[in-house]
Amino acid sequence: MAAYHRSGAIEPLLIHTSQHRGDAMSDSFFRDLGIPEPDVRLPVAGTAPRSRSLQTANVMVAFERVALEHRPDAVLVVGDVDSTLACALVAAQLRIPLAHVEAGLRSGDRAMPEEMVDTLLDRHERAGASRILETLGLTKRGYAVLTLHRPSNVDDRAVLAGILDAIEEIQAELPVVAPLHPRLRTALTRSGLDRRLASMDRFMPIDPLGYLDFLKLTSGAQAVLTDSGGLQEETTILRIPCLTLRENTERPVTITAGTNRLVGMDPARIVAAFRDVASAPRPSQAPPLRDGRSADRIVAILAGKLRRSSAA
Repeated sequence: MAAYHRSGAIEPLLIHTSQHRGDAMSDSFFRDLGIPEPDVRLPVAGTAPRSRSLQTANVMVAFERVALEHRPDAVLVVGDVDSTLACALVAAQLRIPLAHVEAGLRSGDRAMPEEMVDTLLDRHERAGASRILETLGLTKRGYAVLTLHRPSNVDDRAVLAGILDAIEEIQAELPVVAPLHPRLRTALTRSGLDRRLASMDRFMPIDPLGYLDFLKLTSGAQAVLTDSGGLQEETTILRIPCLTLRENTERPVTITAGTNRLVGMDPARIVAAFRDVASAPRPSQAPPLRDGRSADRIVAILAGKLRRSSAA
């Protein structure tokens, strides 16, 4: 949230909705990205909601109390998570202007509930000091990275089994490092597919990493296999081949830039694409405006909007 002063200054109030919890999924990102301690942490961390609708409702109730107390001039939300929707709805109901970073991203898939390069460029040099490759016994360009978290991939046992079929072939040729999202770890255990991992000698499941370690890991990969929207963007900037395990993307520029390929979830298609990109030349140019100055542009736009609103 933000308060605007006639002097032109914006006074931010940073709110942690507590949708993501724990060190690996939350606190480490604040440290690694140099984000200040939140001014407010919503008291929803221990609710363990039974559904996404309940989780959204919990955030709405808690956020509304904060918004009513502080009466901000604007609410800024980022990305595509449930908290984004919850806070946007509260802002609309309270008639508070809303700014949404990444609002223009559209996958076109209504079954998928979720839709900054600045961070990557700002932290890339610092990430170079990470020792994660040495810790894992890896060498640059000598491994692939896998991340999975979307419900369409991990909650359907048949789909997840098919992806593991592809990974089993790939890891026979190159080590595959997989920071396991909590949703994936739960799905593997629930489906019994976790027992397959023991037979994959060069499949390396690890705990989630902090941002700097993960950035160093992806920067040194031969290829990245993922269903993440953000990783499609980051690998494009890093010039790392990316195979997106989905049938659509909200970031089509990564396809035209030549770093990203939509390969779906078919095992044969995934393996064929991996072998192809492993020997393909890497693109040498990033898409326009991927220059690390998005935050500056956002602040300027927000300040201009609030200034005009205040003068009206």
